[in-house]
Amino acid sequence: MEPQAPQIDPLTAMALRSLKDIATPEPVPWTPQTWGWALVAAIIAIALAIALLMWIKRYHAAAYRREAIAQLPAIGAKIHDPLTRLDGIHDLSALLKRVALAEYSRDHVASLSGPDWAKFLNDHSIGGIEPVLYHLLDDAEYRYPNGTDRPLPDDMADPVDAARKWIERHHVSA
Repeated sequence: MEPQAPQIDPLTAMALRSLKDIATPEPVPWTPQTWGWALVAAIIAIALAIALLMWIKRYHAAAYRREAIAQLPAIGAKIHDPLTRLDGIHDLSALLKRVALAEYSRDHVASLSGPDWAKFLNDHSIGGIEPVLYHLLDDAEYRYPNGTDRPLPDDMADPVDAARKWIERHHVSA
């Protein structure tokens, strides 16, 4: 025999039949409900686009710096070789001159040499250039005549590193 289900009184049965499922609210949409939030989103999108365009412009404007820094290892090898030191120093000066010409007036930069050239680099650098670069560009022809086998002094900083710092940090007045 099957067990009988207990009898439910008629009031309870009517109450159970009148029950409805729980009504859940509609999910909250992610789209802004007012025009103010849409305006804020549009302003943020425009600001991001402007920032991206400025970054791209700055990246392209600094291409000359990246190209110059890529040439420094070869020049450094020349400077550290006693037989090619003077050529390396001239190459370093020419590289710095090309970098300066990319940003400053040709009339102002092209004619500079010796102490005036070193002073120009010093004046257009944040914090000035390192003394090793100043002295090499000022009177390298007299310190290291062609064909000498005299090494760079041990206490002398690396002129290529000093040039890299100038290339990376020289300032351009607006």
